[in-house]
Amino acid sequence: LVTTSLSEATRAGKRLRELVLRSSEDLKCVNLMCEKVGDPCICRLARVLSLTPDLERLDLSKNGLTALPEELFKLRNLRNLDLSYNRLTELPSSVLQLSHLRVLDVQGNPLVEEEDDNDNDDQEAETLMRVRQFIRERISTRSV
Repeated sequence: LVTTSLSEATRAGKRLRELVLRSSEDLKCVNLMCEKVGDPCICRLARVLSLTPDLERLDLSKNGLTALPEELFKLRNLRNLDLSYNRLTELPSSVLQLSHLRVLDVQGNPLVEEEDDNDNDDQEAETLMRVRQFIRERISTRSV
């Protein structure tokens, strides 16, 4: 089952396998009490991802996202993740939890390679190295 809206995804729930939210208006914040109103927001996305645990493909490209919800990294069956053309400057170490991930598209994001800092402890440096290797192994080279 494939869908292109958050409301359809909510109704499909555990049956949903592919969620395509490329340039989606659904990801714009509509909460008048939120400082992100009118901008891309991950609050609604987080809720929907918690209801669709069996996703295998997720396309969040071209949404201007600056962060990713932790619920994304709980999708144990995720094989294809398209985060291209957002405004992500880093990917959290939680990405290592996506053990089935085969394709990761992050092109068009201003990802910053952090400089090795002498103040970093060995465990933090090793985690950063593992995240970088994970990304390199799965990064998509297809062009849009």
